[in-house]
Amino acid sequence: MTDQEKTDRLIETARERMRSSRDPVHDIRHAERVADFAEKIGRELNLDRKRLQALILAAWWHDVGRTVTRKPSLIFMVFLDDLISALMLWRETIRIGLFGSVTGMATRLIFCHSVGTGTFLTRLLLRPKTRLLLDALMDADKLDMLSTERLDKLLGLASRSTIYHFGYRILSWYNFSTVYFDVKTAAARRHLEKILVEFVTWLYSPEIKAWHIEQFGIVWSRRMHGRVLSVIQRFHIRMTFDPTI
Repeated sequence: MTDQEKTDRLIETARERMRSSRDPVHDIRHAERVADFAEKIGRELNLDRKRLQALILAAWWHDVGRTVTRKPSLIFMVFLDDLISALMLWRETIRIGLFGSVTGMATRLIFCHSVGTGTFLTRLLLRPKTRLLLDALMDADKLDMLSTERLDKLLGLASRSTIYHFGYRILSWYNFSTVYFDVKTAAARRHLEKILVEFVTWLYSPEIKAWHIEQFGIVWSRRMHGRVLSVIQRFHIRMTFDPTI
């Protein structure tokens, strides 16, 4: 088996594991979208073949650690999933006998993608010129946060679960109250502008507006929509919908 065939096998293993994920927002479709964004960003950055392979492999494996638990709502997984994912990829590469720069770089990228320890590990594990790959991976993951397919799942979960209801409020605050939209690569910014158009069209549809008011109240909904409008204006998105609540 060639190294390319072994790399393809690693991706297929990630697919199989993500298909069994019990986390509805970190599932096979999330992995597919992040990998797709990562490949598009990597190609627009003119990465060489090995660096592009490493980026795509990291995108496929970055959430595999979430498949080890049957309780996706566990808060500590936010801090541990990347570390677990990197170790699982490392173990799998040893098992199939694949060694080299592609798998090593992909494993390091996932380690450095982790919440809390990522900044320290980046200084420790990545050379400055390799950090562009980490930027691309983080941007690809960030772009999927506004996927309407993913958001529709979150709405259903928030309607049924107190934990997800609270989590949705926190996620909304984080997305529109911080520098979340300051993606690191110009390629990701171009994709973000397209995604934002789809997102605001979804957000201002009558059904989705009504859902937010029912779940969180008129005051919260108006406040959050005000923050969304500031992002729309920042990106000069032409509004073809009624922005009032």
